[in-house]
Amino acid sequence: MSYQVLSRKWRPQVFEDLIGQAHVAQTLQNALDRGRIAHAYIFTGPRGVGKTTTARILAKALNCPNSSDGRPCNDCQICQEITRGNNLDVLEIDGASNRGIDEIRELREAVKYPPTAGKYRIYIIDEVHMLTTQAFNALLKTLEEPPSHIMFILATTDPQKVPQTILSRTQRFDFRRIATTEIIGLMKKVLDDEKVAYEEPALATLARKADGSIRDGLSLLDQVIAYHSDVIDEKTVVAVLGLVEDEFYARLLESISKNDRKEVLALVEKAFDGGYDIKEVTQGFNQFLRDGILSIETGDAALTSKGMLVEIPEGMETADLISLLNIGMETESQLRYAQQPRVLIEHTLLKMASLDRVVSIQQVLAGITANKGRPTTAQTETDAAAGSTSPSQPRDSQEKTQTAEDIFSQTSEPPRANTRTFVRRTQGQNVGDASEDQDHVSDQRTPQSLPPDALNQIKARWETILGEVAKHSQGTAATLTDSAVAALEGTSLTIHLPARQSIHLKLLMDKRELVEQIIKDTMGWQIQILPTIPETTVQESHSKDTSSEEKSVLDELIDTFKGEEY
Repeated sequence: MSYQVLSRKWRPQVFEDLIGQAHVAQTLQNALDRGRIAHAYIFTGPRGVGKTTTARILAKALNCPNSSDGRPCNDCQICQEITRGNNLDVLEIDGASNRGIDEIRELREAVKYPPTAGKYRIYIIDEVHMLTTQAFNALLKTLEEPPSHIMFILATTDPQKVPQTILSRTQRFDFRRIATTEIIGLMKKVLDDEKVAYEEPALATLARKADGSIRDGLSLLDQVIAYHSDVIDEKTVVAVLGLVEDEFYARLLESISKNDRKEVLALVEKAFDGGYDIKEVTQGFNQFLRDGILSIETGDAALTSKGMLVEIPEGMETADLISLLNIGMETESQLRYAQQPRVLIEHTLLKMASLDRVVSIQQVLAGITANKGRPTTAQTETDAAAGSTSPSQPRDSQEKTQTAEDIFSQTSEPPRANTRTFVRRTQGQNVGDASEDQDHVSDQRTPQSLPPDALNQIKARWETILGEVAKHSQGTAATLTDSAVAALEGTSLTIHLPARQSIHLKLLMDKRELVEQIIKDTMGWQIQILPTIPETTVQESHSKDTSSEEKSVLDELIDTFKGEEY
């Protein structure tokens, strides 16, 4: 006798042997016991989960003369013929190759004849969704009111393509994907019977590759046994299936965490040189990221795909892995239509390697709390500009770069109104210009007597000043149209701009000398203007609790960075 593949050899022959479909088996057994047999059924679900097998078991249970409690004997001639697929009363029709209206017309003529040996003449139409619309229409009447000796069992992997008029005339059973643990259990049983040694991680890899299909899992197992029948280990499975080992994914994630783009590209080159399917590599890396998230969040190895915890590079957190997984899943869907898969995967991994670490709102709030009372960058730069500078000092020691912490610290200054203030720095300035800066600053700091009502005088003539500005720069005048003279401290004039004009603040700083010169020509005073945009109001009460303060800061951060709280 010729060799029989494992998927056929281990095909269930009774309802009790069905794996993962207890709801279907129990319902059909109860229907058989109580005599509530429908004239038409439709079985839907993924490939390799037992739809056609269940149809055959049901056919045997209906026609077997020795059937008891919905269980066929599997010893009589009828049961054995149905198992072999050559029983005259059980006809299996391939919907893909018999999809036209002519085949359905022949079927309508054939249903008139009674069964030859059993009680029922049963038609099993596999992949019924492949039938044409005309064929479905021709089947409607026969499917709704067939002769008493006729039963239809339809099977499909795509029920959405089956017309509703067909679905409404049948009893529908939805078959589920088989759990990985159940596939592993069956593989162990098969290997024990075949007397083949195995390692559980290797079976877990096979079961995951089967993707919920028992037939796929047993076919892969058959292939691995043929390659190496002594023992089935992880190395053998990886070699036969062309999979990428987890060490590759671990190195790739490590390189991404270090922003080592050169190493990332080297690993991509290694994957292509090894002949690996790029889609398989992408899916494997996404699965590795998922296992990493589960390892961090749960610490339960049983929840991961291979039953082992994944070691995550130091400093990476769940949010970082989620960001990488989002990019990976998007790339996986794009690979299906990509004309240049290699370019796409390189682009994706370089994008991952260029990402900064995710910073949580809690970390930002902690930074704000730590920076309370720290002078802002604007204040620091103003003080630096006002003080004398030694030409021998390096430029780096004179200038300070504004950081994210400086920006955030501005939102938690003491009770006076918060403002955004730009302090201009002359472009193209170098170390040799330091002495000129010193002279310029010294001129600005020269004491100058201003009348006590200088602020009121400026307010009274502000419209005149704007008119003079308009003669030289229409854009600057337009920016100052809705401005307000707020305060005069020494020779520094604070001008408030509306919040909607924050984008024009830098433009105004570039034209500051023009406005200062016109104020000098009009009022006779050398004054430095400081354009600002008020962001918060002065708090009269100092009894505000800490939680309310943090809440307002949190709301501002979420609104600024388009974030979300979780």
